[in-house]
Amino acid sequence: GRTMVMPIIFIIPVVVFYVVAMIMEPDLSEESELRQNRPSWLLASVEWRPFWFLWETAYQPSLWDFGAISSSVPLILATAILCVVAAIINIAGIEANAPQKRSINLNNECLSLG
Repeated sequence: GRTMVMPIIFIIPVVVFYVVAMIMEPDLSEESELRQNRPSWLLASVEWRPFWFLWETAYQPSLWDFGAISSSVPLILATAILCVVAAIINIAGIEANAPQKRSINLNNECLSLG
């Protein structure tokens, strides 16, 4: 019944996309029309490299910008606090709009929401 409407609304477009993609069998090679047209529908083909090559060129701690990292910590903390506040508001809204026989356990709800 009604409980299946929302999942179906989200699933049908994805299924249709993949069915059409399988039927069309688009060419995704470097010489593909999808890559050659401007503007291109696809990004340029990426050459995969070993992890250690990336580590040596981009991920070494000596290349890290510790100023940027330290300046982002307050934003990360603020975001975490806002997520908790939003979760509590949502839980309170559920309890107010759909009263339960027993009260919602906020500790369990916050743990399950992360």
